[in-house]
Amino acid sequence: MTRPLRIVIAVSSIISGALHFDIWANLGYKSAPVKELFVIQAVLAVVAGLVALAPRTLAVAPALAVNAGSLIAFALSRTVGVPTFHGSFEERALQPSAVRTIVVLVAEVVAVVVAGLVLSRRTNEA
Repeated sequence: MTRPLRIVIAVSSIISGALHFDIWANLGYKSAPVKELFVIQAVLAVVAGLVALAPRTLAVAPALAVNAGSLIAFALSRTVGVPTFHGSFEERALQPSAVRTIVVLVAEVVAVVVAGLVLSRRTNEA
């Protein structure tokens, strides 16, 4: 039963990573204060997605952590700002692209919720 859930987690996390890379590469974030953070998130999300496919329940934990961290960074960027190597970074609403932002947020929420479900099932089985 957890195999299909791990696939959902993997796909969601990889979508998040791919779109973060796309935003960095194509929407001017190569020179934004968060430039390194977008590339790091992209790589970690893809790796965490691939790790989530491993036949171990705890393999979904990195995807949960990376995607939860990304959601927290999004919230910070819309409020107090994200601390970066180049100062603080803030944005408004669904910048830089509403469609990409919504897809990323949905993918990250799905990854976090489903990974939490998988991990909670493991805890309940123990």
